[in-house]
Amino acid sequence: MTSYEVRQRLELAEWNASVCFDYARGKQEEAEVATKTDSGAHTTFVTNVDREVESMCVQSIRGAFPDDEIVGEEGTGHEIRERRFTWVIDPIDGTKSYTRGLPHWAVSIAVLAGGQTAAAAIAVSNGVYAATRGDGGVKRNGVPFARRARTSGKNLCLALESFEWLPKGAELWWQLTKIVGSPWAFGSAVATCALVLDGALDAYLHPGLALWDHAAVALLLKEAGLRLCRWDGSDPFPGIWDRVRSDPKNYLDRVYRFDLLAATSEAAKKLLPFLAPHAGWMER
Repeated sequence: MTSYEVRQRLELAEWNASVCFDYARGKQEEAEVATKTDSGAHTTFVTNVDREVESMCVQSIRGAFPDDEIVGEEGTGHEIRERRFTWVIDPIDGTKSYTRGLPHWAVSIAVLAGGQTAAAAIAVSNGVYAATRGDGGVKRNGVPFARRARTSGKNLCLALESFEWLPKGAELWWQLTKIVGSPWAFGSAVATCALVLDGALDAYLHPGLALWDHAAVALLLKEAGLRLCRWDGSDPFPGIWDRVRSDPKNYLDRVYRFDLLAATSEAAKKLLPFLAPHAGWMER
């Protein structure tokens, strides 16, 4: 893997994220809505536009890099093969928000190599965020981007989702309100992580994210110098794709999920003691 190869793929990822976001936004009012249920009995929404966007991305990638593997949330490439590069696509993250006409949704594209995310691009309502591993920075709409913190101390602003999945989710939620007040929920992991990148939020936590939910934003957050970890404080990065390859039934067919905290260092220090007892619940 060379830096030139990664750069080529990042450019295509950025282009696809931008074009597909604009396409989906133009179709938002006329999208046809259905439901789907994963193996954990979690019912989620899907639209014809989700599938159309995934198809658009797949065709573009295969045209440019026919030897690369592609995995998409809506069913592309769920048979694992050995490839130097693997693309991971979430065509619309936050489909429920999308179907309600809300702006909190995103297109997410990651390029994995050697078990880690090498390049990532996400498109949200205020632009396209992109980065490559090791560059030490994130660009928004092609321009180097600097995070602007808006809160500190007792004014920490937190977003969370899907706590109903946890046996003691209500108890944990109540504990967190004592630290940060009432948490927010936006309905999209990717779009919410973009708010952490911007500095509008200090932290985001979720008890069970799938590969396509976190593959891109994990790299963006890390390159922006933010804390990204599991609820037990461990690093989620090493060997992400190697683990998928070793157990595809769990990671793809079952939509394997794990907890994630995206936060400033200050926010992570305050939150991790409360999160640690609940770590790894989705893996039990």
